[in-house]
Amino acid sequence: MLLVDMLCLTHKISDKLFTAGARTTVDVLNAEQQLTTTLRDLAQARYVYLLSRIRLQSLAGQDRWASIDQVNGWLASR
Repeated sequence: MLLVDMLCLTHKISDKLFTAGARTTVDVLNAEQQLTTTLRDLAQARYVYLLSRIRLQSLAGQDRWASIDQVNGWLASR
């Protein structure tokens, strides 16, 4: 999450510098692209983690519905 916070700040700074005339549109778009790519990668990593956890619990013989309910609880709290 630290990287996402840093990229949000970078995007805001680039936007303000663009407004002040110190940055170009390309700089602002590059900052936005980095932020969007990082958010996508973070969401994908979370998905893979949760799916892998459910598979591992299933292979360990744990109740799959309990595992799915647990993951749903995590997703609902976001």
